[in-house]
Amino acid sequence: MNGTIALAGGDEFSPHSVSMDTSLMNWPLERPFKLLIVPSAAVERPEKAALNGIKYFGQLGVAASPLMITSNAMANDKVLCRPILDASHLFFTGGDPGHLLGVLSNSIMVDYMFQFLIQGGVLIGSSAGAMVLGEWIRNPTSGHWNKGLGFVKGIGIIPHHEKLNPAMVHKNLSPFIQTDRNVWGIDIGTCCIGSQGNWIVQGQGMVTVYTVNGWASFSDGLLLPNSI
Repeated sequence: MNGTIALAGGDEFSPHSVSMDTSLMNWPLERPFKLLIVPSAAVERPEKAALNGIKYFGQLGVAASPLMITSNAMANDKVLCRPILDASHLFFTGGDPGHLLGVLSNSIMVDYMFQFLIQGGVLIGSSAGAMVLGEWIRNPTSGHWNKGLGFVKGIGIIPHHEKLNPAMVHKNLSPFIQTDRNVWGIDIGTCCIGSQGNWIVQGQGMVTVYTVNGWASFSDGLLLPNSI
């Protein structure tokens, strides 16, 4: 893939995220700028989630448009999904990760998202939007890990990580983590930007990487270890 993926820890469209989002909007592009807000994870009032994003980015001097795909049927409609291929940035908001995975699984929309990356686009997922992009996604209720969409191989994502105790998280993750299966805990207002094997932290918080050997935290501007 020629494009860039950003995995954000949540609390999108808030003052916490301004520095991070400014960097993302100024990321070097291979195509004309066009930002789409995708509120598919918002089970209730997705229109409001999209409007919040449009208003927020407008305050940053960036024009954005909504992509209102909220069901699996819509995600399999080529006409509705076609704007993805003309965009430079796709921003998936937070919400319900299980609902979002259901919308996107086995869909034309996912095929278009991979094509979008091949064309050099910037794919941004915040909270639930980030969780589904990993190869593994944790069920918030049961704690079990299931297959995600696989845009980021070998990784599971825990958003809103800033209030968690890494030692306890690592203990709970021990049955899941393997040499080729890591977990990233991402604070709000923070993201990992990059592509497979090449990730940098941006934002006000930390990214904590959990491996079979333990855990380590990384702040703004630091590269994540190339362990996957």
